[in-house]
Amino acid sequence: MKAIDPSLEKKPFGGKVVVFGGDFRQILPVVIKGGREDIVGSCLRRSILWKDVKLMTLKTNMCLFYAANKPDAAE
Repeated sequence: MKAIDPSLEKKPFGGKVVVFGGDFRQILPVVIKGGREDIVGSCLRRSILWKDVKLMTLKTNMCLFYAANKPDAAE
């Protein structure tokens, strides 16, 4: 697939935004007949893509935020 902008061909995923979710310590890849070293070596944090990842963390629990600001939430 050719990119519309040739400079995007060098970026991972063609410059598209990709959202990864979860705890990277708990989500490990499956490596058939691989040992611990093989599994850890193939995880996302050890990937060549990791240098392009912008890590963002959620700081506010939105369910609790909206429940606290909603007057009928106590019912």
